[in-house]
Amino acid sequence: MDEAETRRGSNMTIAGLTLPDLIGVVVGFLFTIMIFSYLIGDNPFFRLALYIFIGAATGFALVVVAYNVLWYQMLLPLIQNPIDSLYMVVPGLILGLWLLTKLSPRMAPIGNPVMGYLVGVGAATIIGGAVLGTLFPQVGASASLFDTDAAAASGLPVYIYIIRGFIILAGTALTLLYFHFGVRQSSDGQMRRPRWIEELSGIGQIFIAMTFGVLFAGVYSAALAALVERMSFLLNSVLQFLPLG
Repeated sequence: MDEAETRRGSNMTIAGLTLPDLIGVVVGFLFTIMIFSYLIGDNPFFRLALYIFIGAATGFALVVVAYNVLWYQMLLPLIQNPIDSLYMVVPGLILGLWLLTKLSPRMAPIGNPVMGYLVGVGAATIIGGAVLGTLFPQVGASASLFDTDAAAASGLPVYIYIIRGFIILAGTALTLLYFHFGVRQSSDGQMRRPRWIEELSGIGQIFIAMTFGVLFAGVYSAALAALVERMSFLLNSVLQFLPLG
């Protein structure tokens, strides 16, 4: 079969779909039905779809790591400029090979320093991200809650803007107070938090409950939208092959 015949074969349409589009619709239809089959209980079709998704995700992650990390950050620099790249590649290569000792139960303790290094770097990254990405922006946003110039720019009346700022500031402070676990010994010998902290933390608990309610509503809405989209996909897939009109 020559190239022209191959191109004509790929441009053939069935129910208004080219062959690649048709394969995509059929595969998507089958996988959607297999996932929805979990509604009647755990079954081999659902497990098969789950295994395929996990395998595809794992394969995609391996390809991304091999292409973007091993090739671009390790092998390619060594090929293009081996002398200047040694100081960047060799430490990572040594740590990677060192980490492989964790595969052997007998040699696993040798890899503990590398695991400690990875955990330390990961913890530092998480803490740095939380401080720079959450704490500092939150402090900056709280500082601008009572800015009258920002109130004028937002188009809201100044008193509404300030009231909203007080509510946000109170919610933030009371929520943080809820997680204050400092206790002291009371007159009856039991360890309790001060009474005023207990009362204010109860208000903070209300703010936390409202936040969780909003988050749950958002997750539920997203899940419902995904369900509607999948049901619409199934309906449109069936209608494409029905001789209507």
